[in-house]
Amino acid sequence: MIQRDFVIRTIQQLAHTLAALLGGAKGRHLAETMERLDVISATFTGMDLPTLRSFSYRDLRALFSASGELAVERAFAAARVLQVEAELASERGAGFSREQALTALRLLAEATEALGGFTDDDHAEAFTSLHAALRGELPGEALEQVFGAARTAGRFDLAEDVLFEWIQLDTERRAQGAAESFYLELLGLPDDALERGRLPRDEVLEGMRELGMESPAATRPASREPGGGTR
Repeated sequence: MIQRDFVIRTIQQLAHTLAALLGGAKGRHLAETMERLDVISATFTGMDLPTLRSFSYRDLRALFSASGELAVERAFAAARVLQVEAELASERGAGFSREQALTALRLLAEATEALGGFTDDDHAEAFTSLHAALRGELPGEALEQVFGAARTAGRFDLAEDVLFEWIQLDTERRAQGAAESFYLELLGLPDDALERGRLPRDEVLEGMRELGMESPAATRPASREPGGGTR
């Protein structure tokens, strides 16, 4: 509990710091804003921006797991700093780094899984905006991560969208197995939980039909009437 509380506080502090940075970004030159983001990066990830940017997702994943388990607060901070840098550069006409955004999304997906969902609206917005920026361009491994994170976070509509993307690319049928587990889980939830997840029951059933899956009710054997008949 203590460790989780520390992580949540760090994430909230980062959110406030980035909000302040972005709130004044329009009145500054890009170079000055990036200098301030560099300080934020060093404070929350232990690396300046050039160093952070130079590492691949796998390098960062290994670095943040050197102690044996993921340092969630650092992975989360790295994801948000990389995302903000990519978006600021794009807004100022410097081009949007899709590779950098992909690294950010994968780190954020891992952090989301470790946290058991989104910590607040800022977290959810960061996750969904990264996915929207990269939609249709994610490799299968990343889609599996994003699907798992969205499912864990209870954003069933987003999880389903990602699932359909993943199925199109998957050659090992891992996605099909995940789909069966996902929809069976959803069928067992009450309607209000599905509504909160933005995927009502009729849309769950529609998704199953699109994948050629039958609901348990549709496959349940007919009960026998007394005397051997069926109904």
